[in-house]
Amino acid sequence: TMASYLGQQVVLGDSPVTMKGGKGPDLLVKMPDGARAARIDFLNDQGQIVGSKQLPEVLAGEQALSLEGVNVSNGDYDVRVTAVSANGQFVDVPSKVTGVVDGFVIQPEPALIVNGQQVTVDKVTQVSKPVQKAS
Repeated sequence: TMASYLGQQVVLGDSPVTMKGGKGPDLLVKMPDGARAARIDFLNDQGQIVGSKQLPEVLAGEQALSLEGVNVSNGDYDVRVTAVSANGQFVDVPSKVTGVVDGFVIQPEPALIVNGQQVTVDKVTQVSKPVQKAS
């Protein structure tokens, strides 16, 4: 049932990131062992970097990265996460849009409320307990 999703962490696959007022959804990443820092780049529909968020300290392992305080215009973006490894090399880190389900609607079409937006269940690729949140 829809209610069984409440409070669960859901992954929304490779959907674009919708930014509004400098805020967006969380990104689920698995940082490599020894990662020291990371950067999230926001790419427009031409693939150009139009904004970035620096993460001066990161921990290894699976975590949700918050997209708050990002200086980009309202809209949809592809994102690219890059970590700096222990030996100073840049490593691409796959990311997926994630969030905790905090509600649902039945009409006009059943949907979950994730990150303040309605998401149909077919977009959910993974359900789990909430993961550790990094800032």
